[in-house]
Amino acid sequence: MTESAKKAIQFWKAQDKAEKEGKNEFVCPLCDGKAWWSKSKYNGHIHCGCDSCGFLFMQ
Repeated sequence: MTESAKKAIQFWKAQDKAEKEGKNEFVCPLCDGKAWWSKSKYNGHIHCGCDSCGFLFMQ
């Protein structure tokens, strides 16, 4: 598995936990910065990222 894939999985797990807790912000698992997520009303896809390290994840 590539390093990018490992990072994406870590980030997705943190986002999933935040979503289940009803939070739109969470601690980035990669840098401990401020991360966020949102869900598209159109297709339900998740978009999330970190303001500190710049990691972005889009479903």
